[in-house]
Amino acid sequence: MKNNIIILSALISFLLLTACNNKKVNETTSDENTNTKTEMLISITNLQAQNIGIQLGKTELQIIGKTIVVNGMLDVPPQQLITIAAPLGGFVKKTDLLQGMHVIKGQTLAIIENLEFVQLQQDYLEAKAQAELNKQDYDRQADLQNQNANALKTLQQAKGAFDIANARYKGLTEKLKIIGVNIPQLNNGNIQPTVTIASPITGFVTKVNANIGKYVTATDVLFEIADTEHLHAELTVFEKDVPLLAINQEVQLQLANEDKIRQATIQLIGKEVSIDRTVRVHCHLNKEDHHLIPGTFLQASIATNTSKQMALPNAAIVNYEANTYIFVTTDKANTYTMLPVTVGLSNNMYTQVTIPAQYAGRIVTKGAYDLLAALKNSEE
Repeated sequence: MKNNIIILSALISFLLLTACNNKKVNETTSDENTNTKTEMLISITNLQAQNIGIQLGKTELQIIGKTIVVNGMLDVPPQQLITIAAPLGGFVKKTDLLQGMHVIKGQTLAIIENLEFVQLQQDYLEAKAQAELNKQDYDRQADLQNQNANALKTLQQAKGAFDIANARYKGLTEKLKIIGVNIPQLNNGNIQPTVTIASPITGFVTKVNANIGKYVTATDVLFEIADTEHLHAELTVFEKDVPLLAINQEVQLQLANEDKIRQATIQLIGKEVSIDRTVRVHCHLNKEDHHLIPGTFLQASIATNTSKQMALPNAAIVNYEANTYIFVTTDKANTYTMLPVTVGLSNNMYTQVTIPAQYAGRIVTKGAYDLLAALKNSEE
């Protein structure tokens, strides 16, 4: 009996010891699994760090709100886009213009030759001489009338003849000015078979439709010149978003041919909805750049219902397995840990995020996606 009790006690002790050991093994395994899931470290070499160009920072107060993303293009006001034509037409005798060239006000754009120019100048000189002759006759008849030496009807006829001749002379004068004839030279007897077309503004040539020897009519467009000093952005906004816009609202622009962000301000909001249910919105660039080209396509971001929030640059935030993370430095050189974060409002530059103060200055603001790629490679 006593021996049976001893054997039973030993068996119970063995079972208890085995159970405890199994529990410790399970706890250890569970802890290891937990550490594997929560601790996401990545170490890189000095050369990798140099190539990536990692930059550190912290959350900063930024103005963020709902962002409307729209398309548009650069344009110039109607008064800054000039169409050049030859008022009477003719043959293009000379032009040196190329699209994109810069011209200044008064610069010669083209020389036009037309036989009609010669006839008009001849008519002008004849009309000028006739008007002067009629003026002399009118003055003489007026003197005679003062002396009661002629009939009133004679004076009236002289005045009528002068008025007709003078009207023709003045009409031809204005016509020649319009087509570009040098009147002072013509008054000296120099008839000009050609006229010079000069630029009315300083700007850039945007269209060239003329070449030497080409015959052009009065309605043909020879050139277009744009003064890009007052370039603006024309945005196309859907009608449902128009109530969110306001005059003087800030806009961020990105041209199709560059990466930089330009700042602009809403100046006018259209009052007509087009057939595609959009409204034109006119914006002025905060910093004018006359090197920009009218017609360039752009994308614009307009922040609405804005408020100041603590935020990070979008480049600092990465997405991994349906979660959002940031990278922060550790105590070990070139070693970073990936921390999960919750994001809020966002625009095309910044995203609202709440991060403990202990990470201030330790957040990777440039190079986060490179670290994520390195982390993925290490897992493989």
